[in-house]
Amino acid sequence: MKRVIFLSDNTSFSKMGGQRYIGPYAVAFALESQGIETVVVDYISLKENLLDYLRNLITKDTVAIGISSTFMTPTFTRSEWHDFNSLTIQLERYSSSPLLYRQMSRFSDWLNALRDILISKSANGKIIVGGAKTQFLLNFSSSDLKAIDYFIWGAADTVIVDVINQLSQNTEPKFLEVNGHKVIDTLNFYLAKKSCPPFKWKDNWAVQKHEALPIEISRGCIFNCKFCHYDKKESFRKDLNTLRTEILDNYERFGVTNYHFCDDCFNDGRQKVEDVCRMIMELPFKIEWISYGRFDVAVKFPHTVELMIKSGAKGIHWGVESLNAKVALNAGKGTPPDKVKKFLLDFKKNYGDQCYSHGSFIMGLPGETAESQIETIDWVVDNPSLDFITVGPLKIFPYKNSFDGQAMDFSDYSRTPEKFGFSKITFDPPNWEHSTMNRTQAIEFAEIFNRRWRESSAKRRGAINTLWNYPHIRSLGYNHNEIDELYFNIERSNFFYKDSAKRFS
Repeated sequence: MKRVIFLSDNTSFSKMGGQRYIGPYAVAFALESQGIETVVVDYISLKENLLDYLRNLITKDTVAIGISSTFMTPTFTRSEWHDFNSLTIQLERYSSSPLLYRQMSRFSDWLNALRDILISKSANGKIIVGGAKTQFLLNFSSSDLKAIDYFIWGAADTVIVDVINQLSQNTEPKFLEVNGHKVIDTLNFYLAKKSCPPFKWKDNWAVQKHEALPIEISRGCIFNCKFCHYDKKESFRKDLNTLRTEILDNYERFGVTNYHFCDDCFNDGRQKVEDVCRMIMELPFKIEWISYGRFDVAVKFPHTVELMIKSGAKGIHWGVESLNAKVALNAGKGTPPDKVKKFLLDFKKNYGDQCYSHGSFIMGLPGETAESQIETIDWVVDNPSLDFITVGPLKIFPYKNSFDGQAMDFSDYSRTPEKFGFSKITFDPPNWEHSTMNRTQAIEFAEIFNRRWRESSAKRRGAINTLWNYPHIRSLGYNHNEIDELYFNIERSNFFYKDSAKRFS
């Protein structure tokens, strides 16, 4: 029987770990549905003698080893985690480091050793890398990553069955060549299917009782933010009955009541919020969830916010990006900043004891000036509107015409930079410049923002500084009040580091 092994990780948040990433499981489910055997090895950075461990799983029938790159990032030390600029450090390392290691040479050596083991057992076995960090890895030289046979950028579950069948017959899949790398097209298949497929957690994936799990609500985003390089302008919702069946199945088999809703923008439409939230509220048990949100529908239809809270929302990541009206509008954010500010303050007042707010900000969007960035920083730091923030400089990725619309939907900034006022863009070293700011200045403002945020209150220097660990921490047995302490009580951070690491282990 054909076998595919998947490797994944989500432990950059130190020893307390993180929630499983759904990507490799979705791809494995697509293969299992067609009778192809899979093995998913998660949290690989915590496994001692990983290569020896994998040696026992690789057989002559192993067609490929798939590596999920999305959360596979070198782990942060505690001192780095508590650095005032830790969020900026994380964002920079995520896009500049190879998987697992901070040095390319170590990662390359690890890949070569993995390939040697694979070939010794399965002469024609291939190594395939997918996930969100693919876009960054493609910027490295193909000679550094020669052990990787193919990259898949995008919804790999739409093509993986055909790819594995072709490889098992020693037929090469169709690919695009990018910087010397072979990249398998997914976007055309994904757009042709126009769906968010069903999914079921398999018994051999070692789901723990009451473990929080990721679950897909929809794929894609109906909006078109100019800085975004993910799939835009369309969103494909999962069938409501299918979603309900998945939630019921997870509860009946594993007792799951905590979720990360995998959705680029959960509240992208009034009807969607009403349908999904009312379905959840009709379940014979309560669930909790976190997800991404946007202001457009929330501000226009306030009742959708109340529905989200009643259905179990415990955290929303709001894409703020800028509080300058002209800058935000030109970047694709349609809700006026004054309404955004009022919404955030009202949300905190009305629901702050039930649901966390996490805001993201991009420093250096076209039109931002030193004055406008300081105004944004001042308002966010001085007002009790957000529980967490993510701040980083604007990133622009190298545009490749042959790649655009095939494996990736480039941002408008990458596609037509001159239209948005960019006068200079380089990638080695990385730099950009427009009439009001450059990348170096944007990094400085990100550091100022993060430092001022964390210096402004001890409650902003807790053991964890992100919303996204909430479901995982619930998996470890902490209740909502304990998580409040974990997030906001710096005096208890040492205890929680040790205790959560022990529970995760």
